[in-house]
Amino acid sequence: MFKPLCRLSGGEQSRIRLLKLILDSPDILILDEPTNHLDIRSCGALEDALKEFPGTIVVVSHDRFFLDSLVDRLLVMRSDGCAVFEGNYSFYVEQIEKQRKPGKPSNRKKTKGRNSLQPKRSSPSSYDRLSIDKLEELVVQHETALAELHDRFGDPTIYKIPEMLAELQEQTEKLEQELADVDAAWQERVDLQ
Repeated sequence: MFKPLCRLSGGEQSRIRLLKLILDSPDILILDEPTNHLDIRSCGALEDALKEFPGTIVVVSHDRFFLDSLVDRLLVMRSDGCAVFEGNYSFYVEQIEKQRKPGKPSNRKKTKGRNSLQPKRSSPSSYDRLSIDKLEELVVQHETALAELHDRFGDPTIYKIPEMLAELQEQTEKLEQELADVDAAWQERVDLQ
């Protein structure tokens, strides 16, 4: 509590920013990846606080658990434009699965966008052979492991040994890249359906 703000970890600084936002009582919150750098308990506390928020929340997140528990409308940006889905993330996945079945009309509201809102992968991925369900499982596993790694950043002993900190940072970056690759494979598979 007596540390200057500039000496706090990324997670601690995020918590202070969120606290300042809550104390200002805004009508709208715009959050970009608010669960990054937060441990699991802090993510739960943030979800609880945001559920109590009386105003509008616009959030960008790759944290599917967070989205599932908080949002009631999704704006999904894909290579063919933007689509608005009413409901939470699980409902969105359910709708995508229904759209994959032949003869089913699309229920999304399309808006025209740029030709490539999301870069396409040029080389084949080891994830290309996996089903959508398996890819979703992998995403959940990677997000859980990433949350655990982020939680370790809160351990003060990590900062006393620079090698441990460097190794933790390297593991986190590798896992974030793997998560991005799995997510890109999942998105491509959904786009093809």
